[in-house]
Amino acid sequence: MHKTIKKSLYYDFDKKFLFFFVIFLIQVLLLSLIPSVQASSSFIPVPFQSDESVNMEITYNIDYIAQSPYRSTFKIWIPRLKSWETGNENHTYIQSSKLIDFNPPAFYQNYSFDPSDVYNNSFDYYEVNMNPYQDLTEFSFSATYNVTLKSTSYIIPSNLSLSDYNTSDWLYQFYTSQQPYYEINDSQVQSLVYSITHNSTNIKQVVESIYLFIEKSMNYTDSIEVLTLKEIINTFSGDCSEFSTLMVGLLRAAGIPARKVLGIALIDGSLSDPIPKYTLSSGDKWSYSINSDNEIPGHAWVQYYLPTLGWVSADPTWGKPYFHYGNESALQYLYQMDYVHLITTIGGWYEEGIDPPLDLITNDTDGIPEFPFLYPLGNSQKYYFDFQMDFEVKNTTIEPQSVLIFSNWLKIILSLGSFLFISLIFGLYIRKRKQ
Repeated sequence: MHKTIKKSLYYDFDKKFLFFFVIFLIQVLLLSLIPSVQASSSFIPVPFQSDESVNMEITYNIDYIAQSPYRSTFKIWIPRLKSWETGNENHTYIQSSKLIDFNPPAFYQNYSFDPSDVYNNSFDYYEVNMNPYQDLTEFSFSATYNVTLKSTSYIIPSNLSLSDYNTSDWLYQFYTSQQPYYEINDSQVQSLVYSITHNSTNIKQVVESIYLFIEKSMNYTDSIEVLTLKEIINTFSGDCSEFSTLMVGLLRAAGIPARKVLGIALIDGSLSDPIPKYTLSSGDKWSYSINSDNEIPGHAWVQYYLPTLGWVSADPTWGKPYFHYGNESALQYLYQMDYVHLITTIGGWYEEGIDPPLDLITNDTDGIPEFPFLYPLGNSQKYYFDFQMDFEVKNTTIEPQSVLIFSNWLKIILSLGSFLFISLIFGLYIRKRKQ
């Protein structure tokens, strides 16, 4: 009788041990499959959370060396990194910036600081007369900022209507007007907007339909020239500039104030295959360079204005890869913005309000279509100067820590807990066997 009871106890404990062991194996399997589940899911979460802030120290150095044997003049407009807010009554800053170090060139003939152009950008302007006979051939400048970038999510009220705009306000009139590169009054543009929105007055419906149309229709290709809105809708191809111009133009044509945002997307990898630098740790450093051909590792995205929220950021270019996984995935970059988009300037057409006025190379009516970081102008012939800009970023703190870092620690804790749990069960099993 004693042996029968003991054998029954062994049998029950064997079943319990087998049950817990199977549960453990399933848990380990699920932990190991987390990355592949994210990659194959119909909804791919962007690996950042709303209200995360990243604090950075950003330094850029600009060097220009005139190599012409003759006298020449060098002019440069350098935008300052500024603080930008949503523009509504809550005064929510998506980017905060503070200048902490400023090293102007050793010599120059003219200097001026323009605190605000029509888009509220600020510029430092320098004019230098290069004289090789007096060894005055170099321009050197550096500035360092403390910058905080914040990730933000937006909820557009479903009942918000175009009639809620104050159409007499300067902001509404300026950012819904036809401007160079934005032929929003053109019949072809108007017909396209109607086919997309069907004259809907619901702002959320209009914004979503235009955004998803762009994700579906546009093909990403490298573009050297800056194209106009009409040129884009004839080809539906281009890079981030064309994606942004198309969205800004279609929103304006539909009656929603919009503007282009230019800056630098903090990335790893090459420009042709960028990897957003979502996973950040304190002390991380990386740098970019601009050579004499002025090939800036820049990016363009969009802001549109809503009566209740102010300026809302969206990135139709970065939404494109997610479109292959469905509309819900693509809409992530319509309703939220990450902390790796650094704003350098606002506006896709520069002519009004800059003092001194830009010296235009090709015409005197259309302004400069792209002003991503700086606009240098020298009268030396090509190959008779050397231009270099180094852009260095040092990450200081992340508040709160990235969701990816949290997920990694969660994996470690769950795995360690599972190991301790199964060790305990196995120890009890061995102890019971010895009894």
